[in-house]
Amino acid sequence: MIKINTVKFGVNLIMALTFVLLFNKQVIAGLTFHDIAGLVIGGFSSFLQRLTGNG
Repeated sequence: MIKINTVKFGVNLIMALTFVLLFNKQVIAGLTFHDIAGLVIGGFSSFLQRLTGNG
């Protein structure tokens, strides 16, 4: 079984990587991609952190 701290670290790493990659809206494919990817990845990461933090 994976320790909760490992899962939390992984979720935090995903959120940090998302922040760095999407900080500039012109890095990958423009504003539309920036908005959609930020909502999807940020929402998913927040959901996972909520689950692992309250378990």
